[in-house]
Amino acid sequence: MCGIFGCINAPGDMRPLLARMASLQKCRGPDSEGFYLEDGACLGMVRLAIVDPEGGAQPVFSPDGRQLIVYNGQIYNHRELRKELSDYPFRTSSDTETLLAAYLRWGPACLPRLNGIFAFAVWDTLTKELFFARDRFGAKPFHMARNGEAFCFSSEAKGLFPALGVPAPDAGAISVYLRLGYVPSPLCVFSGIEKLPPGFMGRFARNELAIEPWFRVEYGQRWAPRKELAEELDALLDKAVKMELMSDVPIGVMLSGGIDSSLVAAYAARHAPEIQSFSLGFSESTHDESGDARLAAEFIGLKNHRELRLDADDLPDLFFDAYSSLDEPFADCTVMPLLAISRFAQKRVKTVLTGMGGDEIFIGYPTFVAHRFAFLLKCFPQAALKRFFPWLIAQLPVSDAYMNLGFKAQRFLLGAGLAPEMRHLAWMGYFGPSEVSRLTRGRLAEGPGFLEDVVASLRAPDAMSRLLELDLRLFAEGNGLFQTDRMSMLASLEARVPLYNPDVAEWANSLAWDCKMRGLTLKSLLKDVAADKLPKKLLRKPKKGFGPPVSQWLRGGMKKIAAEILEPDRLAASGWVAPEPVRHLWNAHQARTADNGRKLWCVLSLQYWLERMYGTP
Repeated sequence: MCGIFGCINAPGDMRPLLARMASLQKCRGPDSEGFYLEDGACLGMVRLAIVDPEGGAQPVFSPDGRQLIVYNGQIYNHRELRKELSDYPFRTSSDTETLLAAYLRWGPACLPRLNGIFAFAVWDTLTKELFFARDRFGAKPFHMARNGEAFCFSSEAKGLFPALGVPAPDAGAISVYLRLGYVPSPLCVFSGIEKLPPGFMGRFARNELAIEPWFRVEYGQRWAPRKELAEELDALLDKAVKMELMSDVPIGVMLSGGIDSSLVAAYAARHAPEIQSFSLGFSESTHDESGDARLAAEFIGLKNHRELRLDADDLPDLFFDAYSSLDEPFADCTVMPLLAISRFAQKRVKTVLTGMGGDEIFIGYPTFVAHRFAFLLKCFPQAALKRFFPWLIAQLPVSDAYMNLGFKAQRFLLGAGLAPEMRHLAWMGYFGPSEVSRLTRGRLAEGPGFLEDVVASLRAPDAMSRLLELDLRLFAEGNGLFQTDRMSMLASLEARVPLYNPDVAEWANSLAWDCKMRGLTLKSLLKDVAADKLPKKLLRKPKKGFGPPVSQWLRGGMKKIAAEILEPDRLAASGWVAPEPVRHLWNAHQARTADNGRKLWCVLSLQYWLERMYGTP
């Protein structure tokens, strides 16, 4: 894994520019750095050496020196591709050189052949053309911006600051952030910066920029007997994990105690019996899954299992470390435990497998159960339901338990009357459109926009598959893969996502949705595969995920810091969020008359980001 960056058509001496771009992303590649400069163009990278540590330095040049590549990611099938490219005069054993050779042979048609996670740029020194591309689901980031006639790119937005300065906040992106809790591509919270969307490629030549998709997610309606599908999936998962164990440095596996990571660990142990596993436990019993992780490790036969416990005293330092590194506000405080476990693992390995993707690919979120109930409730008188549900929910006590009944009931009521796609966004998000308008005193007013356009663009053949497509389009890239990349890279650790392996994901997407969710049983197909590989307790337990106890943190270990950042005068001085509604959320949360933990954290992250980027008022 690496950080990549460059500028085309930039004036003046670009050596200082490259050095500053590199320094801002050094954690992504602490092992080495490499630069290329010519009149009007510069490209660079910082490297975390995983494959061919000695010979894989970048940029890598074509045999005649005409083209060069800077690249962030891993191509898991690069050895197979080399067999097809056997006449190419390879000088290293790195997947970087394989990728360049594939591009020189097939051009953009090489992209569908790649099994991996990647963002890369190829510069042609003769034609003065830059080609760049991003992987199918957005595991690796690619930011870009125009600055006059210059085109600049970087793995992270802050890598562009030496060329652009710190751009002003983008109001539309902040509005979407308050709705979702993250900023999905192509939006960026900085005006003038865009993210290359997953599965897209682009060219910059003769001062013209062209961007187009090379991959589109396709959902099918294939159905087959459960046993047949389970056997197919078992073979695909085994192959994917074996393929993604490719490494020339020590490799481990993250083990949360849930089905996804435990199943990945089971396949990994089959092919690498000595693999190290890492888990994290919370002091709050309502969210702690470390016992389940130990149970899974024992059942699988993992001999090198290590556990880290996260206590309240750890929270302040983790908050400032994690959120000081993020270019954008981010409402999911999972980044804090993710950074902690990444640092813990990095002391012993340089790359890890994770269970990220099981929920998005195999239907794992409880919202999909709620959708089925919502479809059924259409048969009942709506006027009566609108009166009955609010009354019933008001009787429920506030609880700190993960995904407690009160939380789920409130979320259900929030979206029950909406169309399925907008209902899904309401259930998965933070603030509704009217709430955003009130929260920002109308500065970010309610109205149709980016999210409505995304919903209109969905192409899946049925309602449930469209919800899966919506998750993959927004949540997977903007939340799950975003935090996995940023926090692992902050710890200088490479994180891999076998459940997003193209062979697995595209096969799963071809199935009818009810092959993956049987009745009200989430991830039923994945559970069929795991039946003889994991303890029955893990298969039967309710979903917890890696969700930290944010509501408890805001009444405990993070209360002082949050209260200071959300102080009314500071909110008013920043000018984006009105103090009154935030104070109402805070007081109700502290009094335990409402669970506002997620919403408060969403505002907390935004306010801290504003102050960090633009100064404390």
